[in-house]
Amino acid sequence: EYPKKVITYIMYAMMPVVYINLYIMAMNFYGNDLLQKEWLQKLVSIALPEGASIGANSQLLGTLNQWNYMSGMFAMMTVMYLAWAVIAKKWYESVIGVITASAAVAIMLMATSTNGFLTLVCVLPFILWLAIKSISKKRGVAVLLTFFVVMAASLHTLSLQNEKVWAESVGFFLSSNNPYSQEQPVEGTLESNNEFSLSIFEHKVSASDNAFELPTLPESAWGPGTGRIYIWKETLELVADRPLFGYGLDSLVYHFPHYQLEARANMNEETVVDKPHNVYVGVLFVTGIIGLLALIVFALYMCKDIFINIKKGNDVSVLAILCLAFLIQALFNDTTPAIMCTFFILAGIVLAKSNNLKQGTDCIVIDTSNVYMMKSDYTFKQI
Repeated sequence: EYPKKVITYIMYAMMPVVYINLYIMAMNFYGNDLLQKEWLQKLVSIALPEGASIGANSQLLGTLNQWNYMSGMFAMMTVMYLAWAVIAKKWYESVIGVITASAAVAIMLMATSTNGFLTLVCVLPFILWLAIKSISKKRGVAVLLTFFVVMAASLHTLSLQNEKVWAESVGFFLSSNNPYSQEQPVEGTLESNNEFSLSIFEHKVSASDNAFELPTLPESAWGPGTGRIYIWKETLELVADRPLFGYGLDSLVYHFPHYQLEARANMNEETVVDKPHNVYVGVLFVTGIIGLLALIVFALYMCKDIFINIKKGNDVSVLAILCLAFLIQALFNDTTPAIMCTFFILAGIVLAKSNNLKQGTDCIVIDTSNVYMMKSDYTFKQI
């Protein structure tokens, strides 16, 4: 049993998560990393394990403190608050919702990771459906138009600061050149990111009798999907050896072939793979086919209630939209306690409230002058 206004309570309770992260991420994005502030170092140090310290090159990106996690989480926050703004019965809730959704999408863009933007694109058609089904269609359409205008302005402003914002969002779908890209460094000069060319290893080096020849190293670079396609391929090859029960939790780092020459061409030379950047592939690797089937059964069961609530356009659809976004971003992201705990709590509310509606039965309510039928969704119809 949940309070009647549980969805509203959740919306207001999670707003600090958005606005605190907007401040932290914006400070980092514009070169004012808060972790360099003494007061914040002391605050963060409280939670450090004994003997640990903050490294000299540490940065504070947000409360999740990882680009991919920030992108995925705040794509979820964006669609949740946008859906709330679309179906809200009170105009001020629509205003608060679209402002918070705009703040969340700015965080997602500043995270410069494509998984959040892809999730947003996939979920937007369902939010459009909610707008069409909403009681106030004009307000719903106005909310969406306002959001798109603000998002476009944010995309332009942030891309001027960092061209990767465009490249990891709209640029993912366009083959044309990035309109925000800066002039490329002249060949032979030091790269802008201070990476140096290992030229001595990129050419053949032979012994005097030409009997021995070092292999030619591929250029250090990222493969498709920031190396995800390569990681998935190699992980699935490992699964083929232990398909039923997998390798055990958190064990990918010990089995992944880090020293293959192809790794340098797909993941840069300094990357250590400890997770596959895909929840479903990750579950398959650590628990095998049995674990993956369990996850798929749960996801399908979840999707059934998600689509039922979205079709009805009720208040539960707000959380259903977030759950759908989670299942989509999980295709490109790993698990982290902050995201997983949030998802399972809200998914539990969706399932519980959906179950209550299914179990409810129609009943007759009679007063002195009228007869009403109370439907299982607690709406009344005069008969």
